[in-house]
Amino acid sequence: MFNRTLAFVWLMALSLVGLNGSFSTAEAKSCIAKCKKLKGAKKKSCKKACRSKKKDARKDKKQAKKEKKANTKAGKAGSAPNADPKCSARCRKFKGKERRTCMSSCRQSKKTERKTEKAAEKAEDAGLSVMTPEEEAEEERAEDEADAAEDAAADAEETKDEQEAMMAEAKAEAQEMADEMKASAAEETGMNFSHNARGTGVKKSGQFDLDAMLEKDRKRANAIHAKLKKQKPKEKAKLKKGRAEYIKARKALKKTYKSKLKALKSNRKDARKKARAKRRSDRKASRKIKNRKARKAKRKEARQTFRNARKNLRKKYRKDRRALRSDYRIKRSKIRKKWRKTKRDYRSFRRKLQKAAFQAKIMPKIVTLLKPKILEALEQMDMNGGGAGKAGASAIGGASTGSISDRDVLKFFLKYKIWEAVDPPIKKQFNKLMTNLWKALDKVKTTLSTSLVSSVGSIPGAGGALAAVASTTLDAVYGAAKDGVNQALEKVRVNLQNKILDGILDAALGGASSGKMPSTAALTKAGDKAGDKVSNKARGGYKSALKKAKGAAKKALKDITATATAQGEAQLKEDREMAQAEVEALED
Repeated sequence: MFNRTLAFVWLMALSLVGLNGSFSTAEAKSCIAKCKKLKGAKKKSCKKACRSKKKDARKDKKQAKKEKKANTKAGKAGSAPNADPKCSARCRKFKGKERRTCMSSCRQSKKTERKTEKAAEKAEDAGLSVMTPEEEAEEERAEDEADAAEDAAADAEETKDEQEAMMAEAKAEAQEMADEMKASAAEETGMNFSHNARGTGVKKSGQFDLDAMLEKDRKRANAIHAKLKKQKPKEKAKLKKGRAEYIKARKALKKTYKSKLKALKSNRKDARKKARAKRRSDRKASRKIKNRKARKAKRKEARQTFRNARKNLRKKYRKDRRALRSDYRIKRSKIRKKWRKTKRDYRSFRRKLQKAAFQAKIMPKIVTLLKPKILEALEQMDMNGGGAGKAGASAIGGASTGSISDRDVLKFFLKYKIWEAVDPPIKKQFNKLMTNLWKALDKVKTTLSTSLVSSVGSIPGAGGALAAVASTTLDAVYGAAKDGVNQALEKVRVNLQNKILDGILDAALGGASSGKMPSTAALTKAGDKAGDKVSNKARGGYKSALKKAKGAAKKALKDITATATAQGEAQLKEDREMAQAEVEALED
């Protein structure tokens, strides 16, 4: 228990006096004051530790004073001091004979150093050069090597800065290209789809031909593509001319920059030679001074003058080099911006041409894709008249016709009555049919558009822009098809209404001529029979067209993807050729 207490007290005392061994009077008082707070054995042990540490500190202080006094006496006597303090500190690690040997070697090295200094001073007093010509040449060579190393480091830094600038500009150019492609994804190629006002491709029976409907638009797309294709050689010539101007300007700028940098280095080298020559002449002049102190001061002044001159020359050179490099970068950036603008203009034209070509090629294939979807929906429509036959028969079933002797007047009267009853249910039925038809086909079109955009958009090179063109073309073709199909269904509705009206009218006139009006059931049967003929004929036409369309639609999506792939590969190839031509021209 006592040992633990003693250890604790010693640790506390050490923490109070610190680890550096110094123990001032104030610290001693503080130590004793803290010991007073303790009790019993702890207090006694603490005070003992404080006194012991104070005693050791006094011994160390006395020893330091003795060493200082000895060094001062040795300096006044003109002899070497006992030893170098750093060397003595290393010797304290040893003990006994080893320590004495170490201290002796320290004193001897100090004496040797002092003798060398005295010999140099005597040589200077005698007018002799301390440095041999070989040593001076070695010093100049070392300075030249330092200058070369500095230039190499500056060149490396400049190369690194240039590479970073080129990388930054390349990233900026890539970002610009991406932004342009994104902005021009839905850009028009110059063609707007026309409205089918004349009903082109729609027959009287209600049958329609999508290819005939869009023939005019397809011809216009081909004409736009042909016109842009003719402009391509002219645009390529502009690009080639812009590249040649860019390379010529880059080479001229690089040549001017290198010549200026070379002149800057040459001027710095000449200025340093002059500074060295001045230092040598000043040192030579100092040898003629007989007073040693004045001679040393003169040599020191010459050395300081040389160092200041070298420092100022270095600062001036670096400042001029930075200014030259900054000017070079600004001019190079302007040249690159002009060239990048030329490339952007050409790429913009190329995208326009690419989209026009793609639109002209895929329009028939998109028609082929849409046709079976529309025909399948039409073939499943129930165009039975919506009870129009019964409504028409009921309208004239109880009509009094005995007072009308003229057959033409009777026919007009009955026709008007039947039309007035037949028209509303047929219109209502067809409006409902068309609403349901386009609601279903809109979903089909959305699915088809997603599939088309996904397959085309995954193609490297031009997939994004071509996917947007494919989607836009699909929407336009779908809109034109919707317009044509609505016109076809309107003709089916009119035909159905006329046939039902004629069927009821013929049956009614046959009975009226014999003096007796047929029953409502007979008139209804006659009207429905006539309406079924029109409905069956229209649906039969859609069914036969559907069989042909299904076979052609299987390869349409693959053909569109293949067309987009071919255009994407062509664009990537052209981009590689442009980049290779630029690199080769710059390396030449």
